[in-house]
Amino acid sequence: MAVADVFPALTEDRPCREGMEAERTFEVLGQMAESSVLDPKVVSLLEAHFEEVNSSRIASQRASVESYQIFARSVERCLG
Repeated sequence: MAVADVFPALTEDRPCREGMEAERTFEVLGQMAESSVLDPKVVSLLEAHFEEVNSSRIASQRASVESYQIFARSVERCLG
């Protein structure tokens, strides 16, 4: 679960910074695995399936943004 939490935190754009590229993401995850903060086997598994997992993350993020925009528009209509 920890890797699943840290991965999007590193790769997603945030208000204060852009998301990290794959190479930098795995540098950080590797350091965390070496210091036993993250399970190295899970980090390796994520790295082996990076494209698939990252594509899913991007699609989910886009869907969330679209849902929020629909919600925000409906609130604006209600508030006038």
